[in-house]
Amino acid sequence: MPLAKPIYVVGDSHIASVKLAVDAGLLPEFGDRIRFWGAAGPAYRGLYLKQGRIVANTLAVEAVDVVRGPDGPTDLGPEDGALFIFYGARLRLGALLMELHEYTEKVGPVSSAVLETLLRSWVQTKRAYTFARSFADAGANVMLVPTALPTAGVIDAQQEAKLFHIPRHSWAVDRCFTLLDSIGRSEGIPIQLQPAETITDQMMTRAEFKVTQPPEGRDVVHKSPEFAAVMLRQALAGIPIMTKAAISKSSRKKPASKKSEPSKAELVSPA
Repeated sequence: MPLAKPIYVVGDSHIASVKLAVDAGLLPEFGDRIRFWGAAGPAYRGLYLKQGRIVANTLAVEAVDVVRGPDGPTDLGPEDGALFIFYGARLRLGALLMELHEYTEKVGPVSSAVLETLLRSWVQTKRAYTFARSFADAGANVMLVPTALPTAGVIDAQQEAKLFHIPRHSWAVDRCFTLLDSIGRSEGIPIQLQPAETITDQMMTRAEFKVTQPPEGRDVVHKSPEFAAVMLRQALAGIPIMTKAAISKSSRKKPASKKSEPSKAELVSPA
């Protein structure tokens, strides 16, 4: 009986927390099937599509080798896995929410149509979306998991409030979460948003999920293995094929992609 294809977690430095979660046995139901591919830091920008596969330029090869390990593929294609989770991967939701919150605090809410256009543009300009779109078009199962919100309780309280605090039930937050979920569904590329129980009233990740491995420092960006386990378990729970004896080939049909209209307001710059 052939082995089921692996689940690939693809991204930047944020996938390290998933690796630590697997190594710690926090994902026993999936750990033996999870593989990693990507590049940490600036090297992530050296990944690009070539003939339908994600490849690394000469500046990113070494970083990819560290992530994939000795047995992983040097480049990654849609036929290589049962599911591809693009994790973190420069999808900085916290920065997006802050920009929208500050803008709407000054001028008031924008229309849902304008906000949807902006959010769709934000998603579609990301490298991770380009990869996911290509893989989905080839029949692969894909998912986007945006970078988690900054972690509370890591830096000085006043500085934290100035830099990161957003009212949890602000207009921008409520509408963004609803529309991003809708956009993901319409694109055929699910967007797994951070679960409510991990978020504070100021729209930050709860302090219990801060990085604890050295160097801990003042890292508000990366998260603990326990957080990664929460995210992966929630993401995989919604995928019917992700059982212990998962099928080895996707049969998902991709919904037709929608083309967004030009934005009526310039709120968010492409990353």
